[in-house]
Parts: sequence; C-alpha cells; structure tokens
Amino acid sequence: MPADATAPRWSSPAFIDGDGGLTIHESLQAAAAYLEPEDIDEPCTVYDSSGMVWRRVVDGRQIRLLPAEDGVSHATELATKLRAYFRHLRDIKPLAEWHRDDDWLANASLEELVRDAAALHERQTRQRWLGRPWPPFLRKKRTLVAAFVLVLAVVIVWLCSGAGQWGFRRALPPSAQDVHEWFQEDSFLPDYTYMLKARITEQEFRNYVDRFQLTPHTPARVYSQDTEPWLRWHPARSETEAWWDPGESLSETFVRQEGDTWTFAKYENGYLYLYSLNH
Repeated sequence: MPADATAPRWSSPAFIDGDGGLTIHESLQAAAAYLEPEDIDEPCTVYDSSGMVWRRVVDGRQIRLLPAEDGVSHATELATKLRAYFRHLRDIKPLAEWHRDDDWLANASLEELVRDAAALHERQTRQRWLGRPWPPFLRKKRTLVAAFVLVLAVVIVWLCSGAGQWGFRRALPPSAQDVHEWFQEDSFLPDYTYMLKARITEQEFRNYVDRFQLTPHTPARVYSQDTEPWLRWHPARSETEAWWDPGESLSETFVRQEGDTWTFAKYENGYLYLYSLNH
C-alpha cells in the first residue's frame, strides 16, 4: 500500500471496529500501524472510506492490510456504524464544530459521513490555528477588545441556551436536585475528564444508565483496555470539589468503554455519581 505523496491528509480515512468501538485513522497505513500483531485473534473489522473490508495479516512484528477475498462492499454497514458513532459523540460532549441535526444524520450518504468524520479528526490532530500569527487587524488594541467582548457575548448566550452543556448534564431528569459537575479538556474531542453528581431517584438512575448504555461491571468482565488506572472512583481533586464523595467500591457500578473513552456511574446515598474520561 504505497502512500500517495500528492494526496491531501485524511482524504481516504480508514475505520477500525473492534471491542473498543469505532476508531478513525488517517489512512489504511495508519490503521495498520495502530493494530497489534498479538491481537490478531481478537474480533476486528477494518473498512476503507468506500466501505470495503480489509483483512489483517501478520508480517513479522507488524500488521499488513489486504483486500478481503470476497470483494463485497459493506458501505451500508459502515454508514450505520458512523451514524451511531456521531450520536454517541454528541451525547457525551457539546460538539461546537459539528452542527448536523438528526435529519441530516439519518439521510447522509456514506461519502458525507466519512467526510465529516475525517474533518473532525483532522482538526483534532492538526490544530491548525495553534502558533499562527494573528491577522494585522487584530493587533490593534481597540479591535482586540471589541473582538473579545463579541466572543464573550456569544459564549454567554450559547451557555445560557443550554447548547454548551455536556450531554451527561442535559440527560438529567428535570427533577434532579443538588447538581454538581466538573470537567477539564485539552482539545476539541479527546483527552477530557468529567464528573457529575446529582440527587435523583433510583428509577431515574436506571433510566439514566440505560440512556448511555452503561452495563454492570463485574470482576470477570473483559474490556479492550486494562481497567487500571481508568476504571476507579477517584477522590475529589481539591477542596472546591468536596461535593465529589463517591465510595471507592466498584460494586454496583455501570460501565461503557469504547476505545480510549471510559464512562461509568453508580447510585449511592440517593445520588447519581458519573465519571467519564478520554485519555
């Protein structure tokens, strides 16, 4: 699979669907580099941007990808998985750079879904705006102050409208009380930590975990990553987060893990505790 030096980045992304959920890669070469030879027996499907499936072959200490022998297109299957992928992302984080509605998501072609997925991940990895010099008109103090005020006003309106809330907060029932949340994030999509505590009823908790497809954790449950150090009830990080006081036990904890994203919740002393992270 020789690389085309003239092709733009992310013009032909690849997708890996395994136990950890769907992951997106710049190219088939990048997908092959992501896969580990020791995991060759693990269930995994690799798609190119057209929906064709590629099979894995161990070549020394690396994986090679070869076209599937049946040559059958799985475009419909990949489109279905991408729709589920976008819905899951939207449920977790406010996607400021992705404004598609449910109607678009239901009717978009595979080409459109792939294009949006590639654009999101290209922004994430390249961070084109970092380090660029400001345009000359922003170097004037008055213009800078005016621009700052305008941006601040837009952010305030956005947050007050609820559009900037995390999906975990929006999914709380209207009757939720004593709500606390804390989060930090490093970039547009990955690398975030989120904590939420709210007083709700036990039935509302059951509905909540069903909403995010969290299922019971057991010591025998197998995940696509080691549970340490991700699956644990971390203590409060500072005195300002003293409200965060879940017990350390993973008993009665409900978990969803997809790739590098872990989300888990439990009901304790009349409160929902939810912790989510991407590393």
